Amino acid sequence: MVRRFFPAGDGRRVHNAVIDRFLDRLDVTPVPRSYVFGIKVTSTDAQKAARIINTVADLYIVDQLEAKFKITRRTTD
Repeated sequence: MVRRFFPAGDGRRVHNAVIDRFLDRLDVTPVPRSYVFGIKVTSTDAQKAARIINTVADLYIVDQLEAKFKITRRTTD
């Protein structure tokens, strides 16, 4: 179906369109005076929305842990 809208060899545009559509449906907002943030996803499928929210949260946690590990590693080397 995607190939109907984007000619072959136009993978970058397809990639960007998918990312834009995803970001249009994603809302991440900080909770005031806390280290917490809310994640919302607009979807007609509640299970899909839950998987997306959980994946975004998991990726954020992994990113934060990796950043802390790199800092710790630099200071101990």
